[in-house]
Amino acid sequence: MFAQGLGQLFPIPDNLLSDLLGSPTKAPGECWKIAQQLIKGWYGNRMQVRIVFALALPWWQNDVVWKGSKIVYQNVPYYHRPVETFLAFLNGQPSFAKTGKYKYQQIFGEILEHLERTYSICTLSSSNDGICFRILLVGGVDNTGNLLVSELPKETILLE
Repeated sequence: MFAQGLGQLFPIPDNLLSDLLGSPTKAPGECWKIAQQLIKGWYGNRMQVRIVFALALPWWQNDVVWKGSKIVYQNVPYYHRPVETFLAFLNGQPSFAKTGKYKYQQIFGEILEHLERTYSICTLSSSNDGICFRILLVGGVDNTGNLLVSELPKETILLE
């Protein structure tokens, strides 16, 4: 899950993630804790710091998913909805916390608002120094076996 991946990077209240996933889940944000220790030590030694958090997501079409006991082909990448929601949030549109039709949209919106309130995720997404955050989209593999990876541009609308 997209939110679970964010929870490995940034601490997210367990109740939000558990409500979203429907089972007890922890989001310890170990990467954030380690980054804080590194920054403290490096700044203490007057070093310049750049730490990039990246969440790599599979981004290929046609994707295959299970629905019940059947395999279904999707014409869009599996993570397109949460990535669209995240991109809209970065571009200043209100999160689903207040406008979401479904409970999972509202909870995901609350998670985004928590990340902004606590860690300034919108600023981190455009930062080039200190701690930075990027979403990497893995589009497949080229003919030599290398992953095809691109960074999610902040100003792009992915799917309509």
